[in-house]
Amino acid sequence: MSAKHPVLAIVLGTALGFVTVTTSHAQGQPSPVAASPADGPMPRLVALLDDPSYQVRQDASAQLVASTDITLPMIEATLANAASLSPEQRERLISAGRTRFERSPRGAMGIRPILTGLLRDRIIIDQTVPNFPCARLLEEGDILESADGARLVGPEAWELLRALIIAHEPGEVLSVVVLRGKDRLALDIPLGRYADLEGGGVDARSIPRAWNLRASRLLTRSEPPIRSGITAADWRETDALVRSRQAQMMADRVTGKSPRSLVESGGKPRAVISEEAAMARWNINQQQAFLGGPQRAVMFNGVVNAEGFFPTMTPEEELAELQAYIEVMKSQLDKNRAAGADPVNLKRAGNELVAGEVGAARQIRIAQKLSEAIKAHALQSDAEAPQQQ
Repeated sequence: MSAKHPVLAIVLGTALGFVTVTTSHAQGQPSPVAASPADGPMPRLVALLDDPSYQVRQDASAQLVASTDITLPMIEATLANAASLSPEQRERLISAGRTRFERSPRGAMGIRPILTGLLRDRIIIDQTVPNFPCARLLEEGDILESADGARLVGPEAWELLRALIIAHEPGEVLSVVVLRGKDRLALDIPLGRYADLEGGGVDARSIPRAWNLRASRLLTRSEPPIRSGITAADWRETDALVRSRQAQMMADRVTGKSPRSLVESGGKPRAVISEEAAMARWNINQQQAFLGGPQRAVMFNGVVNAEGFFPTMTPEEELAELQAYIEVMKSQLDKNRAAGADPVNLKRAGNELVAGEVGAARQIRIAQKLSEAIKAHALQSDAEAPQQQ
């Protein structure tokens, strides 16, 4: 794969080439432990994590991270028996496990998804990395519907998939469900090393989420979760009030009404500011919330829902988008042929990069394959079992 098109890879696996992996352990679970945590210094250090002395507890935590006699699977095996641990032991083991997780080799699937905005809620395979196992299992135009049982649809699908992959060790298997034309396939994909991908560096933003996913499989909740008592209806009512107030502020901005008062804790106004100043402050706050929140910088249709995400497209909307895309690409193909354009390479037309004949034909083929998959998927029952490969 050329340096021009770096692969946005997904982690998991062993070195380049096919990896033989047994899948007798539970789907998505960490690999079986190679050495028992009862061996070596592990029991002693775990006991010291609950010592009355703070310094002793700190030293034990440091040794869990630094000792060559202790491995991440040993720490995870101890966490899997969390019922026998005190809260401090559990938290210190989680911290040590995360540090070792961050420093250990991570896996990679070796795929490059289509990131052009086409079917924005789906993960669509564009290319695979040669010599990675996925290269013989996945095809261009495949839709990844789920991974390790997690559904991959919506604005967070790509980030979730990356975390799911990084959560695995090199050499483990990622279980995915793929929509390929009319077929829904269940595939077990051996993963390769992230270091073997172009660039070779794991995105630091994915590490915390990947570790949380991995740790959540090990820990069992012994106490019921704390519930706030706030219902979905309460959130919707609050959201409606906030949006109503924002709309009123925008209307006031146009008419120049209602100067703002700065209020002390007791309720007495201590200053009055203009509408322009109030709106400037509000805009700054909104920009800060936007930069820190889950929203995406890419604007699709300009409509967002209450969570700050673009609403998930319906199958009908996806099919309409694909049909429109096919028509555009066919028109472009006809123009290129009429103009005698390079049939293979991309060319620049004004500010737009236009695919050559071969590229346009490929995009049409992928879009038609996606249409077939969406139609078949919309007609199938969610309870229908995928075909096992």
